[in-house]
Amino acid sequence: MTARKKKFGNAEFSRRLVNQLERDLLEFNDACLQISAKKVDQRLGVAIHELCAGIIHFIDHYRMTDTSIQDINNVPGRPKKHEEREYFRKQITEYQLIHLSKFPTLVSFQKKLDTDNIQRVACKMDELNIDVRTYSAWKMQWKNRTFDHLIQE
Repeated sequence: MTARKKKFGNAEFSRRLVNQLERDLLEFNDACLQISAKKVDQRLGVAIHELCAGIIHFIDHYRMTDTSIQDINNVPGRPKKHEEREYFRKQITEYQLIHLSKFPTLVSFQKKLDTDNIQRVACKMDELNIDVRTYSAWKMQWKNRTFDHLIQE
């Protein structure tokens, strides 16, 4: 009987991609070092150097985030309503495309949410629940441009 390969999650897949990116960058850097600096236009050399520095910066920040938060579902603080937050983002963005920098009233937002929940239930999906307090808090975070912060103060 053959052993089945163990599947790995998105986080492990992302780690492997970042590790491969780092290996590829090091190989590219080694290949660039073999080329004489006199043969390469100075502007191209600077551009390549800055791109490599940007990739290294991305890898460093990815690893800092990855090691500080092992499980995105267990971020410090209160539990996040990820699906509800994305619904809020979508509704506010659509509304503000028509009414610049304004927000829908709570009543109109709740009516739209109720209508969408009827469709979700028909599709056998869970209902979204955004209460008055959450709507007000998210609205304030949106105004303060802190809605996308991972951890709210």
